[in-house]
Amino acid sequence: MYFKVEDLEFSYGAGSNNIHKFNLNEASGQLIGIIGVSGCGKSTLLNVLNGNLTPKGGKVSINGYDIHKEKELLKGVIGYVPQDDMLIKELTVYQNLYYNARLSFRYYTENMINKVVEDALVNFDLLEARDLPVGNTQNTILSGGQRKRLNIALELMREPAVLFVDEPTSGLSSSDTEKAMSLLKRQTFKGKLVLAILHQPSSDIFKLLDKLMVMDQGGRVIFYGNPVDALLYFKEASQFVDAQESECITCGNINTDQILRIVEARVVDVNGRLTRKRKTSAQEWYDLYLEKIDSRTKRFNRPHTNEIPESNFKVPSMLGQMAVFIKRDIFAKIANKQYLLLKLVHCAVAGFNPCIFYQALYPNRRREL
Repeated sequence: MYFKVEDLEFSYGAGSNNIHKFNLNEASGQLIGIIGVSGCGKSTLLNVLNGNLTPKGGKVSINGYDIHKEKELLKGVIGYVPQDDMLIKELTVYQNLYYNARLSFRYYTENMINKVVEDALVNFDLLEARDLPVGNTQNTILSGGQRKRLNIALELMREPAVLFVDEPTSGLSSSDTEKAMSLLKRQTFKGKLVLAILHQPSSDIFKLLDKLMVMDQGGRVIFYGNPVDALLYFKEASQFVDAQESECITCGNINTDQILRIVEARVVDVNGRLTRKRKTSAQEWYDLYLEKIDSRTKRFNRPHTNEIPESNFKVPSMLGQMAVFIKRDIFAKIANKQYLLLKLVHCAVAGFNPCIFYQALYPNRRREL
């Protein structure tokens, strides 16, 4: 499977560029990390690449099929895990997976659905939590890592060929972060292409990546390539004395935070105070990227195939979906004890009120009868 981006650019309105023109040419079996300064458009880029937003110019294709113009042909091929939860808080972990499978595999039997769910519980280390209610982020029995793995499992149980994940490590402990990233890395061994937005990745996480994309203000891609080479690239461009050193000589760790510190480095005035002016502007970094990296990417051609990646994803009919939604919502309401109590009180009050009004309006009616 080949994923190609050609002269892609995106804008929310006329006269502005939220994503500046860039190229990308990748094959399956890769884990690509995306980092960048705050507010540079990482999530916007992900939504353009996965087909949710239509680009201003350029093309995104999978095996030659345009993902924005030929969406029907590529149904089930692309997966997307947003930063926010996609979970139904009243249901258990198992039920969330079960009803998601019911809405994804139209022709699967009950046994096949259960097999898919059981496999997901094992593969995503959720077996012990299978019968726990999901809850919300403020009131939950699940850990942050379990919630994140469940969100990823909901999308990956469909086996998409390309997976986009928005900040899979956000708010997680270091151990949960490693679990989540190792899980994504395992997907590449199955031949999937995974693109993930990362926030302050550790050295160990950094070394799991096959490729790294760095973004700067205004949606400018300023680096794309080997993660270990990224630090060397920015050090050399900024004329660092140790420009040839990417890892600590003693421990072998990579100081990943240094990349964005170099990108955003500010000018020091005559009094030794930092000014608001950057040493290298976002446009200057972008121009350097176009000259040294993007031009090579544009010229590189991978072997071409017109085959659409296989997918078992098939949405049920309208009646089938309605049946699943109704059943799912009934279970969700039954599981919500507070909702049931309020409904019972509401019914009792609703039934009692007419009696009170009747007695008030006709105080002697019962005596007459």
